[in-house]
Amino acid sequence: MYGQLKRCGDYLLENGLEDAYISMFEEHFFRPKDPKDVQNWCGGTGDMLSVDYTGNIYPCIRYMPNSLGPDIPPLTIGHVDHGLLGTKGEQDCAQCLQRIDRRTQSTDQCFSCPIGEGCAWCSAYNYQVFGTADRRASLFAGCAAFP
Repeated sequence: MYGQLKRCGDYLLENGLEDAYISMFEEHFFRPKDPKDVQNWCGGTGDMLSVDYTGNIYPCIRYMPNSLGPDIPPLTIGHVDHGLLGTKGEQDCAQCLQRIDRRTQSTDQCFSCPIGEGCAWCSAYNYQVFGTADRRASLFAGCAAFP
C-alpha cells in the first residue's frame, strides 16, 4: 500500500495536481484519537433509518437482507404498519444500538491505536461478523497499527 500511495503522490506532484484531495494523505488521520472522544463513527445505530419495499424499518441500509447476505438475519427496529420499536425485540435492539460508542465496542488495543484518528468502522459490519453491533470488527488481524 505504501508503494501505491507513493506512486499516487508522485503523480500528483509531477502533474501539478497538488490541490487534489486524497484522504489517505491527511496528516491528522494518523495519530491516536483523544481518549475522551468516544463518539461512535457510524450512524448505523439508528441515525440512518432505511425502509424496504415490504415496510420493514432498519437502523441503516447495511442491516437489510441484500446487504448482509443470505446467512445473516436482517436487523429490524420497526415496520410502517406498527411504527418504530413496536415489539420487545425491536426495543431490545434499539437499546443495544443506543449504548454503542467507541469505548464500548473497541478492545483496549483498538481504542488506544496509534493511528486511530484515521480509522472508520461500520456497526452493521460488526453485526455481520459477530452477530452483534456492539463488538468492533477490525479488518486487520492484529491491527494496532498493523503489528
